[in-house]
Amino acid sequence: MAPDRASDCKTLNVDQLTRFWITFDYGSSEADQLPEWAEQIGFGVTSTDFDDAMSIVEREWFGRHGLRVPPVRDVVEDVDVSALSDSVREHSNPPNWRGMWFPRAEPLR
Repeated sequence: MAPDRASDCKTLNVDQLTRFWITFDYGSSEADQLPEWAEQIGFGVTSTDFDDAMSIVEREWFGRHGLRVPPVRDVVEDVDVSALSDSVREHSNPPNWRGMWFPRAEPLR
């Protein structure tokens, strides 16, 4: 089971986390398509593993908007954040804590 946000700082070290860049296949049939605003260019998430990353994206983005999670198109593990576009970096939360950093689902507290 993935750690919850409250326990992150107590149980995880930065070296235990992995940065992922995940893209989805939004589908070509009308039934599979999401609203245009929901079709992000990708999702940046830092987590303990891929399953943890997917649970974060599902909860923080798709679940929050009542949307079905589309099939994964591509996953970049240990993504080099500096290689992402300026637009992504300018609109991201810091990627060094467990959670979704792009798109910003929540403001920093």
